[in-house]
Amino acid sequence: MDTVSPKDRALAEFASRVSAISSSFTEQIERKVTVGELLEILGAAVPGDMGIPVKFKVKLKGKRYEGPSGSRVGELNDSVFVEASEAIADLLNWEGESATPDDLASLLKLALKASDVEFADVHAEEIAQISAISPKRVTKAKIGDIVAIPAKAGGYRIAVVVARNRFGTAFGFFRGVFKVPRMRAQRSNIAGIPIYTDEQLIAAGVWLIVDHDESLLEFFSSKPEIYHAPDVWPNRDFGTFGAAETADGEIRPIGEEEANAVGIGDGSYRQVHMSEYLQCLLDDGFNGVS
Repeated sequence: MDTVSPKDRALAEFASRVSAISSSFTEQIERKVTVGELLEILGAAVPGDMGIPVKFKVKLKGKRYEGPSGSRVGELNDSVFVEASEAIADLLNWEGESATPDDLASLLKLALKASDVEFADVHAEEIAQISAISPKRVTKAKIGDIVAIPAKAGGYRIAVVVARNRFGTAFGFFRGVFKVPRMRAQRSNIAGIPIYTDEQLIAAGVWLIVDHDESLLEFFSSKPEIYHAPDVWPNRDFGTFGAAETADGEIRPIGEEEANAVGIGDGSYRQVHMSEYLQCLLDDGFNGVS
């Protein structure tokens, strides 16, 4: 007769998968993972309803845990984060109800102590407590913030805040749906043009600010434009095919190809989209995000 509880079975399986994640780190980075780096990976892979990424703090027996001075988590392939996401999902399934970040932190302590991971900085048995750090309330996005937008079929669309001005907040998008809110940006991954919208879904916690990386801004114009149809304003000459305007009032005429590319030609272009409507449009492949 099996006397092992579902919780203990889930923890044992998770401990085994944590060991595999640690091994993947060692293979890619060529050194052992630290406790802080492993928790950074797991915190980025939690379910989105917890408010990603979850950050953890660690207390050791008899001393304070400082964490790594130079994390190399950013160098990892996405496969490690996908593996971590699947492992956490399976760990939480046994509860049958939504777990909080604090619940997860308690489970992680038990699982790490039960694993055979040899950390680069401490021994697993030294871990006395793992707790989730309450996030600071974000009221406004900052230029360079990376935003994860839930996709209807699961996963996330990824965008970076490229401007905040009189037109609204402009987001530059990257192609594809990501299982975890992390990506290696390349210029070839840029989706369409920056889109202006509001920040209501960020304030509501639906769109999640998951990181800040100003190096991504090089992929986009620092002055994202809105477009005008040629006949939209009486007594204004916007050329044969329309014009583009920056927030500081610079206007340039556009050609037929650009007009068709942004939707001026067929009348589908909108200067600003409400965030709730924009999220639905993204699920339909709007702006080349698919």
